[in-house]
Amino acid sequence: MEKTSAPSREKSTERTEENTDDGSNAEEIVERKGRKSSVVWRYFGYLKSDKKQSSTHCKLCRQHVPTKTGNTTNLFHHLKQCHPQEHAQSLTESANLSSKTTGGIPAKQQQSIESAFSSVLPYDKKAKRHSDITNAIAYCLAKDMLPINTVENEGFKQLIKVLDPRYQLPGHWNLKSKCLQAAYLPDDHTGEVIALGLSEALASWGLSEDKQVCITTDSGTNIVKATSLNNWTRLQCFRHRLHSAIEKAGKDKRMERAVAVCKRVVATFSFSWKKKRELAAAQEELHLPQHKLVTESPTRWGSRQKMVGRVLEQHKAISQVLSADKKTRHLVPSWQDLDVLESVHVALNPLLEFTDSLSGECYVSVSYLKPMLHLFRTQILKPSEDETQLTKDLKMTVMTYLDEKYNDQITNELLDVATLLDPRFKVQYINAEHVDAIKMRAVYEMLGQIEHPSTSAGTEETEDGGAAAVLPTQKKQRKSLGSFFKKSHPTSTGLTEKETVEKELEKYLLAPDADSEMDPLEWWKINDRSFPRVSCLAKRYLCIPATSSPSERVFSTGEFLEEEASSSLHTQEDFSKLDWEERAAFWPKMEQARAEGKNVYYRGHAGYISGVRVFPG
Repeated sequence: MEKTSAPSREKSTERTEENTDDGSNAEEIVERKGRKSSVVWRYFGYLKSDKKQSSTHCKLCRQHVPTKTGNTTNLFHHLKQCHPQEHAQSLTESANLSSKTTGGIPAKQQQSIESAFSSVLPYDKKAKRHSDITNAIAYCLAKDMLPINTVENEGFKQLIKVLDPRYQLPGHWNLKSKCLQAAYLPDDHTGEVIALGLSEALASWGLSEDKQVCITTDSGTNIVKATSLNNWTRLQCFRHRLHSAIEKAGKDKRMERAVAVCKRVVATFSFSWKKKRELAAAQEELHLPQHKLVTESPTRWGSRQKMVGRVLEQHKAISQVLSADKKTRHLVPSWQDLDVLESVHVALNPLLEFTDSLSGECYVSVSYLKPMLHLFRTQILKPSEDETQLTKDLKMTVMTYLDEKYNDQITNELLDVATLLDPRFKVQYINAEHVDAIKMRAVYEMLGQIEHPSTSAGTEETEDGGAAAVLPTQKKQRKSLGSFFKKSHPTSTGLTEKETVEKELEKYLLAPDADSEMDPLEWWKINDRSFPRVSCLAKRYLCIPATSSPSERVFSTGEFLEEEASSSLHTQEDFSKLDWEERAAFWPKMEQARAEGKNVYYRGHAGYISGVRVFPG
């Protein structure tokens, strides 16, 4: 090592001596030609005689510093070794310049964690920037008279995403109920007439049957037949089903006698103002709530349970009033009757709150059916040892009836898909054996390749080996010629369209579940960009009502207007009567036109044949 290092030192010494003795001390050192990208060149240059500027010299010590073209590593090293003060100054100036523009190009800086997140998170709805963009879009639509659904087009969404990724268009995840029309049917309300009327109603509003997921109806025979004739998927009203289940459970002699006693007691107080006065006095004396007795209405669900509950609540006051009168002593409920009523109340009263909650029309209800049936089966209607035998029998009867009615394949698949698309439940209440089939159905519906598919079709085998007919879920659509040649093309990520949809669905299922108290529409409003295909499918299913109560409320409102406010509606009533008569007169003509293959439909009270209005004239 000593033999090799000694010559090196000698060469280095000789080279230094050459640099200092070649007359360069007297020669001027000039600046580097061209662009100087580093502050270190302030301390280095070239001899004036070096026209090619190939030998770099330090301006401070005039020492030669070998460098490659444009490389400043040796220059900084020389300053560090020989001129520490200038070296520190050059580092400070270099750091200051890095924060400014260099050659007209902004220098890149590493983002902080806070700034990185803020650049991705969407604007707050109350932020000025969000309000300004929303107002600008509204002005554009109004000024250029563009349709409102322009904002739902994929091209418009992509434009907004490129212009400002943090802006999100106001969501449309608000569930609303609309009454399109109330049609008059002059013929008997048979299944065939109703089926035709429903089809015409859709056609008159330009609505496609292919986009209809299902129709929620009661259990009327003509309604069931109408939906079957139209090949529409029908969801049975849960409220009617539960009412039928309770009526079936009520066919017990003990329960029939106790309910009859309740009715006679309530009727006694309803038709006597003296008894009502005495009841109020007894309630005050016994420190009972000042509640009136409830009368059962056969057509109003839950009225029987409310009647029983109120009699049990006020039975002491009732007994005191009835016992004081010889004519009504026989109406006092016996202890056996009270025991039966208590058993009925324990079994059926918890069901009232569920049916009331499912009857709304401005929030999601269909995805609750599967979880609710599970809750009935495992808790609400599960018999316990400390209950009476009558309570156990009532619970068993109701649960058996519901399981039987919600055990058909079409209804099960419909409810499974709706539950899958609810971020609160997903696959939690779906039979483990059916999860893969439901996920596949959801994938194909998102791809648009099938029309509301069923995991199996045609007929299904019964336990005894026979074949039970399964109603088709939708009309089969005619394929275009181009669809036979359509192939799955890989996306930009290297996945086929089907694989992309499957990946998005799995990503949605792996996401944290929403809180049970959270509105699923609010969750989708926030996450629809993360799962765009799944969110579109959620819009199709989560709008389905679990009961037919919304449509029944429309008829109740119309009846109220006709009966209670008829004095101010004579002109409208007379007009409607003439209109109905004219429509009935044109009915044969409309049927003949339909038989000839012409496009016949109704829009409100007007009738059209091939786009021409034929009545009113």
